[in-house]
Amino acid sequence: MRRYAIILAAGKGTRMKTDLPKCAYPLLKKPMIAYIVEHLYKSTVIDELITVVGHKKEVLQEILNSTVKYAVQEEQLGTGHA
Repeated sequence: MRRYAIILAAGKGTRMKTDLPKCAYPLLKKPMIAYIVEHLYKSTVIDELITVVGHKKEVLQEILNSTVKYAVQEEQLGTGHA
């Protein structure tokens, strides 16, 4: 049985007062989502990683390159909608 991890990363992050998607915001000079992806792959718990992207998806795709698969949420209506 294949094991998947899904990262919900489609939100705008309006409360963070930045134009970046919130998971792309730098923490110690590195985008927050990069830490999550690295730890998931190092854990060997998953076989495949899928990231739900939406707001400024190009920014996240540039950060993550081809290390993950993407599901695009065209209309962001909250976590339950993802």
